[in-house]
Amino acid sequence: MIRNHRFTEMLSNFPITDDSKKKRKKLTRMEIFQKAFSCLGAIAFLSMTGSGLIKMYSDAFQSNQEISQRASSTINDQISQLAAQENGYELVLEREPNNSVALEGLAYTRIEMGDVEGAIEPLEKAIALNPDRQDLIDLLNNSKISLQTSEN
Repeated sequence: MIRNHRFTEMLSNFPITDDSKKKRKKLTRMEIFQKAFSCLGAIAFLSMTGSGLIKMYSDAFQSNQEISQRASSTINDQISQLAAQENGYELVLEREPNNSVALEGLAYTRIEMGDVEGAIEPLEKAIALNPDRQDLIDLLNNSKISLQTSEN
């Protein structure tokens, strides 16, 4: 009991008045405002950082899409150019079936288009017209080997 009495005396020396309660409430409000502003600052920081990251990744994604679109349009352009070249050589060969330049061009164009089998006939005709062209003979042999390899 004596201990409780001393504790009561100590508390009586520190009177709690309405002013100290108000100060405590003000401090609590101040802390609340500080925490709220801290949270708002953190949210603002994260949103700005997040939006920057999102923009960066979306720009990179858009850039990749543009690159792939350009690449596919370039490939399509090349395919259409090769098809036009093939058509041009065929038109020349309709008028001049023994035109060695057109035969060679048709063979090279078809090889570029991946039509190795279609290149063999013009190569054989070009070699028949120019039997001394070792480059055409080598190309014909390589084309035949390529066809045999792809069939197996």
